[in-house]
Amino acid sequence: MTEWEQGLQEAVRRYAAMQPALQEVADEFVAFITAQLDDAGINYVSVTGRAKSVASFAGKAARMSGGEPVYPEPLTQITDQVGVRVVTYLHGDVTAVADLLADQLSVLDDRDLGQETARQGRFGYASRHLLVAVDRVKGVPAAYESLREHSASVQVRTILQHAWAEFEHDVRYKGTIPEEHVPDLDRRFTLAAGLLELADREFSAIRDRLQATMGHH
Repeated sequence: MTEWEQGLQEAVRRYAAMQPALQEVADEFVAFITAQLDDAGINYVSVTGRAKSVASFAGKAARMSGGEPVYPEPLTQITDQVGVRVVTYLHGDVTAVADLLADQLSVLDDRDLGQETARQGRFGYASRHLLVAVDRVKGVPAAYESLREHSASVQVRTILQHAWAEFEHDVRYKGTIPEEHVPDLDRRFTLAAGLLELADREFSAIRDRLQATMGHH
């Protein structure tokens, strides 16, 4: 066994010992974010959280690129050990949630994967990914003081984006796709992503029209 393999084995062992406590942290982040959304009056479908499973951590920690480990120090470099997912109704709500998180927490990283895909001229996976931590300056209710020692990876997506991502993940990663069917399935997933983006826009336009109409009465 190489020195790196021994280090990997030790990192997985340590993570396995930490994982139950991390699940409690995930639950606390869910409670905190849910309370912030409710206070702000932002509509959402669900807020869920999880600690990364030991098997998933081990698989990610073992990734290699060009013969070198992607995460030489997995316990500190794998940042989605605690994950929260916020599912909203419309795309505008995604921005509202991200803005709220930026106001209440420190945002260590913020990636809009839908925009990244669009810049490549494609349709596909769309989700806002933020890495957040409790800000020592902004303050946090005493009930959530324990969160100061942790960060969380927060995914924010619309319910249509969520449906596409879950189905795509289920087909690609949990099933076995014959090689000859991959191009056609890729095309169909791309078509579905484009249709769902259009549906998101139309639902947003409907809500904007209704809000404007109600505002005139």
